[in-house]
Amino acid sequence: MHPFIRSLNKYAALALTALAALAATHAFASKNVLDVWYGQVPGAPESLLASQPQIWSFAFRPYGAAAADLWSDPIMARNALAGEDAGGKSPTAVAVTCDADGFTVLVLCVEAALHDAIARTNALPDSYCEIYVAPDDIDNRDMIPYYQFGLNAFADGKFDHFPWIVEDRRMRTPTPYMDFKTRLLPNGYLHVLNFSWEAFWDKLPMKDRADNFWRMSLIRWVDGGVSWGGVVHEASRFGYIRFPRFTPEQRAEIRFRLLQRAWTRFRKLHAQPAYNTTRGWAAPWPREDKFIVDALDGLPETFIHYTQDPVFSRTLKQLVDERLALAPGIAAFKEMPADEQEAFYNRAADMLFNFRYDVEKAYTSYVDDKLFAEGDKK
Repeated sequence: MHPFIRSLNKYAALALTALAALAATHAFASKNVLDVWYGQVPGAPESLLASQPQIWSFAFRPYGAAAADLWSDPIMARNALAGEDAGGKSPTAVAVTCDADGFTVLVLCVEAALHDAIARTNALPDSYCEIYVAPDDIDNRDMIPYYQFGLNAFADGKFDHFPWIVEDRRMRTPTPYMDFKTRLLPNGYLHVLNFSWEAFWDKLPMKDRADNFWRMSLIRWVDGGVSWGGVVHEASRFGYIRFPRFTPEQRAEIRFRLLQRAWTRFRKLHAQPAYNTTRGWAAPWPREDKFIVDALDGLPETFIHYTQDPVFSRTLKQLVDERLALAPGIAAFKEMPADEQEAFYNRAADMLFNFRYDVEKAYTSYVDDKLFAEGDKK
């Protein structure tokens, strides 16, 4: 063979080797992707281990390392899902489901020492996981806002919440709309963390595009730590959860249930004295106490509730009436065309869920105007 040809073959082989190494590095360092399964979590959620084995991801890596997946053996995965021993190892698997009410993260934590611990200490081994959830399309943002939770097998339905965000009308604390439980299995634990769509009513994964991704990371503190999505707070390495393409009927049902919850929340808030415009709260309280009459008679009027202010109560009534007028649209929501449903939902959900914020904003403007008006007089 001509020396030049041999030289080309040598460089070609080196190039192929380098490309293979780069491909392997990319595969090891790439982010996990998990498809969200649409279906209701049964009363015994562990039944999903056998009935839906395809939804579980074992793609965990050593904590802090960009190495290959720890538990890629299909036989071990099959045994773990079947409630059997995993060859003396403690694999972890995660699945995400969703339905008309919300979505659920399920974490299977196989405990190799489960039976030995009971025999030796008469106590179960602990199990703790950290989970990070970043809702909405956040890949094009400079900063990724996310929620962090801690799951403990023996927390009696409670979970840790680390409130890194400041709550406002666009970013709310999800804990009132969550519940958590742990199921003891023959070979470990199953953590079940449920989120209501109510916590993310304005971030629903229903954008008109090929895929609707959210970001998620899960770390289990076992054997030095194993991770599905980077180390703690490493948002750039969070994995992806890909929501299904909801059918028009599923979209309508999710939005309709959220509108019902938004309406209930608005009505409960409207029934409170500070917001109630229908029970006569607008009249100021009588000032018959001697101290009030003698000492404070010359001071400006103050109010306990918005509705006691005869001027602002008119603005409050307008805000309330605008929301009461949404009732017929909610009742007829499922009969609307799909594009009208989306437009009505975006407007009505914002008005109802953010009623308190809108009242506070209006009152702030009202007070500012009064203060500046008094200043101008002086």
